Amino acid sequence: MNQVAYWVVAAFAVLQLFTGLSMKGFWAWVLRFVLAVVLWSAAWFVIAKLHNLLWSETWLAGNFAWTQGVEILSGLTQWVSVLWHDSSGSFIEKITTAFQQAHQAINWHSPDLGDLGHLNMVLFIAICLSTDDASPQAQTQPAAKAQTHAPKQSHPSEQTAGSEWQHQTIPSGPVNYRDHVDPYSVRSLAVSLVSGFPEHGTGPLLRAATLFEYVKNNVTYVPDPIRMESQKMVQGDLITAPAETLRIRGGDCDDQAILMASLLSAVGIANRMHLVKSQDGGWHLLTEFAVDARIQDEIVPTLDRFYASIDRETGSRGYWFFNEDPLVWLLADTTRNYVPDYAELIQSGFMVKNPDNSIHWHHLDSTY
Repeated sequence: MNQVAYWVVAAFAVLQLFTGLSMKGFWAWVLRFVLAVVLWSAAWFVIAKLHNLLWSETWLAGNFAWTQGVEILSGLTQWVSVLWHDSSGSFIEKITTAFQQAHQAINWHSPDLGDLGHLNMVLFIAICLSTDDASPQAQTQPAAKAQTHAPKQSHPSEQTAGSEWQHQTIPSGPVNYRDHVDPYSVRSLAVSLVSGFPEHGTGPLLRAATLFEYVKNNVTYVPDPIRMESQKMVQGDLITAPAETLRIRGGDCDDQAILMASLLSAVGIANRMHLVKSQDGGWHLLTEFAVDARIQDEIVPTLDRFYASIDRETGSRGYWFFNEDPLVWLLADTTRNYVPDYAELIQSGFMVKNPDNSIHWHHLDSTY
């Protein structure tokens, strides 16, 4: 036997042993090792049997038949039987006898690569059995909760029995709100609402205003659920799926922002969501959409005509928008009065009006 190969395989077995012990505690590893011995002994018996049945007679005649015994398992069995059933002698004597019988059963008195191969397979299986529960679980990634008041406290997740979620609670820390946008669940509604407007020119602006108006007329602002603890009201922190927000006809600012982003995405209108903080420390999530900068001069007259044609009273309107060539971004915050009602955000302390009549965010935390 090649001595170099033998010690290389032996070193690999030692490496696997220490790897396994580092993954689990000693006793947990021992249990997995015993199970691995049983599994590999059974597997090897089947593999060797099939090999010897299928291989040619000429090959078998050359002493290349594979041993079908279960040496590892039989050695382990003898060791256990000596430990638990032999009442004679001291505990040290029992251990010594057990090692001697296991040593003889597995033929370690004349080691070869076959013995080490079996041992390596057993160790490998034991490591595989330890991998699933040793690997870290994926963690939900961060974000502060968007509300018009302080961020809320989180609770365990609420999932529906079906494949699509309806409600999901927010973990502490940041959340990627874009992950909750679902244009496919609302595409049928969105397409039916905007099909009368052209794809180009002022069409996308009118499409966005129409979607805004639908949400404004059909979804009411409703805060997230509460629970009572020691006679005190504790605010929940819940994100609702867009289709569910439409079904229950209510939701807070993040629910409405995600719904609006979903509707806009469903008909191909670029959009983004901002997580902003007001001067008094309140949080808010809102949606903006984009139109071609080439129609910038047509935005105000187009929106004036649109709002003149609907029944809902919006009050006086002031228009601001962000020109980020080649796009112009406008607010579509359905908790406000119209597109693009930045004026109300100024009053609420989320935006600041500059001396030159331009505006900027008081504190823009994240954009999704």
